[in-house]
Amino acid sequence: MEELKQRLQVKALKLKRYEQRIQQYRINRMHQQDQKRVYQKMSGKPGAEKVIPDAEKSVRFWSGIWDNGIHHNSKAEWLDDVRK
Repeated sequence: MEELKQRLQVKALKLKRYEQRIQQYRINRMHQQDQKRVYQKMSGKPGAEKVIPDAEKSVRFWSGIWDNGIHHNSKAEWLDDVRK
């Protein structure tokens, strides 16, 4: 009976090593195709959902940055040197 238990344990370990090797091949193949997905799987985080930003919020955000006119010193001495 003991011999059968040991044989069963050996077979179970052999199967476990085989499954681990197959998993390693899959990860290697996936890494060659899509590295980002491999690292997401390893970290345990699901793939980020693609969120489409609200158009109005985007316009307000960027207009707040780009619409502010900034007046520089147009009589700076270094500008004369650049123009020459």
